[in-house]
Amino acid sequence: MVQDLSPYVTLIPFLFALLFFMWVSRRLNFGRQLVSALLIATVSFQLLFFLQGYVGIPGDDANEIELILFTVAVIFSFNAVTQLLQSLFYEAVIRRRLVNVPNFIINVFGWVATFVVAIIVVRQVLVIELTGLIVTSTIVSAIIALSFQEILSGLFAGLVMQVESPFTIGDWVEVAGQEGTIEQLNWRTVAILTRSNNYVIFTNNEVASTKIINYSRPQRSQAIQARITVAALHPPGQVKETLLRVLDGVDGVLTAPNPIALVTGYEQNVIQYLISYWIHDFSAKNIIQDVVYSRFWYALG
Repeated sequence: MVQDLSPYVTLIPFLFALLFFMWVSRRLNFGRQLVSALLIATVSFQLLFFLQGYVGIPGDDANEIELILFTVAVIFSFNAVTQLLQSLFYEAVIRRRLVNVPNFIINVFGWVATFVVAIIVVRQVLVIELTGLIVTSTIVSAIIALSFQEILSGLFAGLVMQVESPFTIGDWVEVAGQEGTIEQLNWRTVAILTRSNNYVIFTNNEVASTKIINYSRPQRSQAIQARITVAALHPPGQVKETLLRVLDGVDGVLTAPNPIALVTGYEQNVIQYLISYWIHDFSAKNIIQDVVYSRFWYALG
């Protein structure tokens, strides 16, 4: 008796498709959840093929295992599709800043859509009435909410920040004394890449309860102030003219708005000056300041 190997032969294209998608997901930086959802859907459809000889909606004579496998496969297939669309939308629209939509909001829509589809599939395929389950899940949700208050508060804090959008990925900010660019925003944490090329991770609760300075809003040009003390024997008008002339040609210092120099104090034999100038790249602030102060020394020496 010759064994029918057709069910095993169909496993080959499934494996090749899975390996190809995993390779593409790495090249395109897709998340692990997308690969996991596709893996579960693929395995479910393959097991369904082994049981009923084809991949499709189980017939009236299908057993409970076939119905469950089909339900799981459809739900995870839809979940994989929604995650793929979210990833493509994020890469094509959000990263290019064509539309300012928080990534967390996109994830919420994906979760809601998957949940709705799961309810519909379970009711239609497994013919299960979910009214009692919903009531039970409401009670369980209340218990979970009490047990995970801190985690949930972080979730809602992240949701509020995503809606209010005090900063977005790429903005240069200062949070709790840490300066850097926003590299990642999710439902639980905010990641900042500092000048030292280190990641500093804050929970959403920490960010929501502290002062945030966004150096990229409302515009990327920012005023930098330098304080200089000069001997009183030099006329203030001449000193201010020299200080402003020094700023001409400094790489990174903007010509508009115009730099200004002010006298801010007079103590004994010295006069204190405040010089304000504008830069566009806040990440280069320390380098620009070094050049400015060095030129001040040579000009006033």
